[in-house]
Amino acid sequence: MSYYQSLTVDAGTAAIATPDNKEYKQFRENGKNTVFTGPNHTEERRDLLVISAGDPVKSGNYRGTRKTSAKFTRDEDVAGVDSTTSLTSPMIFEVNASIPVGLETEDVEPYIKRLIGFLMTDEALDLFLVRRI
Repeated sequence: MSYYQSLTVDAGTAAIATPDNKEYKQFRENGKNTVFTGPNHTEERRDLLVISAGDPVKSGNYRGTRKTSAKFTRDEDVAGVDSTTSLTSPMIFEVNASIPVGLETEDVEPYIKRLIGFLMTDEALDLFLVRRI
């Protein structure tokens, strides 16, 4: 069962301190997945946040690893090859984590901040848009 009925995601640019909050409301739960719909979600166009969390598997003296992910999917219009048509295609961003059981928030938080810091760089934009740094 999900702990959250809705989530607010700051979609602003941290570098220029411009908040742009988007509310995602819980839509359904399916096994280990909780699906939230974003402000632009309709029957025809997706604006989704899917959060997944799997249970760790103990092996011997090792307590296991918790595998979690957050996946944003939003349908966007793009020009077709012939430039006279427009197509709808999903834009997907996904973050996966594999965290050993036993770590505390203060152990994990610096890595989350590091990831966010990287994603806010021009190099990350170049990587995602032109596949090179």
